Amino acid sequence: MTNYEEDTLNGYLTKQRVAEYKNYHTKSLSWGRLVTWREQRVLKKFFDQGARLKTDSVLDIPCGTGILAQALSDFPGVVVASDISNEMLYLARDEYAKLPQVKFVKADIVNTLFDENAFTHVVTLGFIHRVPPIIKEATLKEIFRLSNRYAVISFSKSSFFQHSKHFFFKLIKPDHIPASNPMTIREAKRLCESVGFSTVSVKAVLPFFSSHTILILKK
Repeated sequence: MTNYEEDTLNGYLTKQRVAEYKNYHTKSLSWGRLVTWREQRVLKKFFDQGARLKTDSVLDIPCGTGILAQALSDFPGVVVASDISNEMLYLARDEYAKLPQVKFVKADIVNTLFDENAFTHVVTLGFIHRVPPIIKEATLKEIFRLSNRYAVISFSKSSFFQHSKHFFFKLIKPDHIPASNPMTIREAKRLCESVGFSTVSVKAVLPFFSSHTILILKK
């Protein structure tokens, strides 16, 4: 089990921890890098097909080290990258450097100061599966408040196969730590719909092999 305040809320405030996170997801020969690459492809397809207007806007929260930037390489509108960690925002600037209209704002995802319906799209990656139910709900309520059209979230899918996979991994690698708060697809859809969203599609990032799943939601 992990602790939300220690491992997530206050878990990425040092340069070393943030650099390790970025290396695992974007540079090293790791499972995390493969999943991130697939995630970027899924998201780029979504934005290339449905976000082509200069008046569109995207909020990337929490933006982490800027993983979403690759998927927004052709996005014509304004992007706001937001995170509670100054160290994350510092590295995200490098990833977003090529986009023409980017702003960086420090904010807590459950309590932002952005206006209601401020963004065409709100994207939340790598967060929902790390937090307890009460933070999940608060996060989705805030995403719903901020979005005026679509939201995209990622989460870790809970299933018998995934539980079995993690049990096996634990046997061969004792320090393996699965997502602390996964959900079934039904639970994820029900939670999103309880705050007002409708589910457009469910996309497995690496079908069968990974629990990483993306929900595309409409307000």
